Amino acid sequence: MKIPEEDIYNIIVGRTTIIVNRILLRNFRKQDLDITMEQWSILAILWKKDGCTQQELGNRTFREKAGVTKLLDKLEQQNIIVRIPDRTDRRIRFIYLTAKGKSLKETANKIVEETYKQAIEGIREDDMAVCKKVLNRIYENLNPPIEKQVAR
Repeated sequence: MKIPEEDIYNIIVGRTTIIVNRILLRNFRKQDLDITMEQWSILAILWKKDGCTQQELGNRTFREKAGVTKLLDKLEQQNIIVRIPDRTDRRIRFIYLTAKGKSLKETANKIVEETYKQAIEGIREDDMAVCKKVLNRIYENLNPPIEKQVAR
């Protein structure tokens, strides 16, 4: 199958991700929330399970350790999270929300939900299911299970 160059560019660069992030950032700013989409993805996990390790946050957001560290540094500077070292292994730090971090949940999640509704407006549910299936397949093609990686 011949793939048009603009399709390859859009998949690699992720123009949809870029516009969603841009609109979310604008919508966060309108509500005086000084967070990014990337920071929100970390916070969304902590709102469900406070006290995650940095490793767990990286795994659940598909980010490298350095990227998570940078996001956490910024959130800590903003007094949104705190890092507490493990009592038995000081290399491990647990990430907890501060009162300020907890207070952002309702507003931030409402903004994300409204932006998502705007993004999928006019898209049929079955089309969304196909889109999700295709994106998951692309992910699986590029991130095969460990068994397949070993066999290569």
